Amino acid sequence: QYMDLVNPNIYSTINKILKDPSTTPQQRDILNTLLSVSQFMPDIDFELSRQVLYVEDDTFASGYYSLAHNKIVINAAAVSLMTKDQFKNLLIHEMVHATFSSVLENPRTPAEKTFASEMKRIFEYYQEKYRDQETIGDFYGIKNVDEFLAEFLSNPQFRAIVREQAPEVHGSFIQSILNLFRKMFAKLTGRSNRQV
Repeated sequence: QYMDLVNPNIYSTINKILKDPSTTPQQRDILNTLLSVSQFMPDIDFELSRQVLYVEDDTFASGYYSLAHNKIVINAAAVSLMTKDQFKNLLIHEMVHATFSSVLENPRTPAEKTFASEMKRIFEYYQEKYRDQETIGDFYGIKNVDEFLAEFLSNPQFRAIVREQAPEVHGSFIQSILNLFRKMFAKLTGRSNRQV
């Protein structure tokens, strides 16, 4: 549907999604933002795997991002069973990892440090709230701060749960996540290449 199965390319795949009228405004906004910052980062490798993919704990994976190789790998078998919307959300999820994993793991600039600190604070609120659970609903966004951000930006159901459980004292908690996301991109696009 969106991917060239012979020569997959993350950027042309995203552009095809952006041209699809069925892409939601939120998906379009996040993908445009991810595309705008990707030009300041090393190219992300993109692979369609015909092998069954498993992640750390032997869980079946539709896709994953390797920080060590700066590569997104998508499971061909899983993609063949997905709706267009599920594929878009998977791609957003993995692009968020590709864009933010190194920032969250090793923030360098003041903007990155602020972003990582605020995301950690927000994540820890939900981690504490759901401390006896491994998931929120069917979602694993409380596994770590990286998964929290990727799930929040890619998964409307997870975002709805997070919105519903947001603390009142923080005002628009969800909007603060989105504002942090946009502010971080503004800072990233204002400087030269960031090595992963």
